[in-house]
Amino acid sequence: MKRLRPFLPAILCIVACEAPSGVGSEAIQTAALSVHSASTGPEWIQLFPTGTPPAPRYSAGNAYDEINDRLILFGGEDLTGPPRPTDVWVLMNASGVGGTPSWVELSPTGGPPLGRETGTVVYDRLSNRIIVHGGCSANCSPALGDTWVLTNANGLGGTPSWIQLPSAPVARAYHSAILDPGNNRMIVFGGNPNASLPESNDVWVLVDANGISAPSWVQLFPTGAPPAVRSLATLAYDGASNRLIVFGGQRLGIPFNDVWVLTHANGLGGTPAWQQLTPGGAPPAARSWAGTAYDAATKRMTLFGGLDQGTNPYTSFNDVWVMSGADGTGGGPQWTQLAPMGGPPVARFGHSQGYDPLSNLMVVSMGRHDNPVVWPTLFNDVWVLTNANGTIAVAIDIKPGSDPNSIKLGSKGTIPVAILSTADFDAPAEVDRASLTFGRTGDEASLAFCGTTPKDVNADGKADLVCHFTTSLTGFQGGDTEGILKGETVGGTPIEGRDAVRVVS
Repeated sequence: MKRLRPFLPAILCIVACEAPSGVGSEAIQTAALSVHSASTGPEWIQLFPTGTPPAPRYSAGNAYDEINDRLILFGGEDLTGPPRPTDVWVLMNASGVGGTPSWVELSPTGGPPLGRETGTVVYDRLSNRIIVHGGCSANCSPALGDTWVLTNANGLGGTPSWIQLPSAPVARAYHSAILDPGNNRMIVFGGNPNASLPESNDVWVLVDANGISAPSWVQLFPTGAPPAVRSLATLAYDGASNRLIVFGGQRLGIPFNDVWVLTHANGLGGTPAWQQLTPGGAPPAARSWAGTAYDAATKRMTLFGGLDQGTNPYTSFNDVWVMSGADGTGGGPQWTQLAPMGGPPVARFGHSQGYDPLSNLMVVSMGRHDNPVVWPTLFNDVWVLTNANGTIAVAIDIKPGSDPNSIKLGSKGTIPVAILSTADFDAPAEVDRASLTFGRTGDEASLAFCGTTPKDVNADGKADLVCHFTTSLTGFQGGDTEGILKGETVGGTPIEGRDAVRVVS
């Protein structure tokens, strides 16, 4: 009934803290437990995987299998070459929730592609394939235009194998790419065709990107004023609205912090068009080579790390930002800086990053840090950010005891909504009642009152909070199928809950 991600377990077990060779007695030698309540804000937790890890590197492939909780890495730059590495690694139980994290190196047949940096890697969960495109194998003169898939890329289902797909019409490095899994299309934006040529702002789509049918390249020609040409931009994609979200990047080393949306981004459903967003709130510092996570259910984009190459010395970042309303639909976009407990990881760019929307966990590994004392520093550590989209997902029950949850347009009454308690979330005690909004988008100021006596509406032995919202102020329209509640905890952490509705005249 509830269209919600589950809460994190009350105890997130980070085990296998095995000391690396040569580490002194102060190193962690025993299993570590980090107690984390889902009702608190975001928290950085370092993981200590078993197995021999990959060599420290940056600009490795960034692919994550959220179903099996596996982070997949290909190649990158470890500063030992040329040639650059062509190895493939999988971090099993990457978030640490399902078991002990462990590094495993795969041994694919076929290929391999040339080792490279500044290429792109996307993951197709349905076929269990990564798609590798472009990058630099030497000095980017020229860049690479080749495209490869790796079958059984997460290490499950059989022996992985490299298969070459058609090369792109335009070679590209320092570009950005993302996959539309529902339509099997990879969207490529910007980058450099050659080390001696300036950046671009063109858009290409690889149709049948996983290589199972007949892959082909198509260039899009969007209307509207485009973003400035750039490289190393950060992308997110909203499949429901078919919108590509572009943040930052750089041109000739000077970074941006602007936000753009490309509608009909996969080339289907209409003519693509560029729109610049103007989010509220103070924005992140301009940067390139950042990592991002996108939660389609809440339309929130989380940004971590990155590089400002326009400063002397270069500036590496380890701050965390969330942009709500990131695809430009619904309410206006808004930037918020998070202040996670724990950590943080050392500032870095060119890292590998994955996100599981169900557990709201973000995994970060690898990357590079540049500073005037030690230049450069490469990493192979692993970190997890809890409550990564900055919001606690709460379970709600609209019109408790009613199925379906019918809402009559024009009604002068109220709609009861129960915020359900769990083992680690006491709704009556932890919800700031005055902060609650509810309705079509969740931003409607429709609160009438909250009950003074908690009720156990789902008979699970835990008292729940029931509040009432004025129907005429909720903004529901015919055809709506979901009601959204938003608010904050008494500590100021945003909460959000969703449940199905049936709107009738």
